[in-house]
Amino acid sequence: MDETAGGKTLIHCAANFRVTAFYSLYAQKHLGLSAAQADALRDRIWAGSDYPVWEAFVARKRAEIEQGH
Repeated sequence: MDETAGGKTLIHCAANFRVTAFYSLYAQKHLGLSAAQADALRDRIWAGSDYPVWEAFVARKRAEIEQGH
């Protein structure tokens, strides 16, 4: 993502869950979004869905971000 800074980058997946998981984590780590802002970004896409695997993934990676990894 950093290599295309200033340009446009298309990111996608069939259900949009992977994209929002990865992009919200990227935005939190590299673009300065707070955890609440990253959650709001995902919530717009994930509303009404139950994807515990992705929720667990985000929680693990967020913990890493908060520990400075």
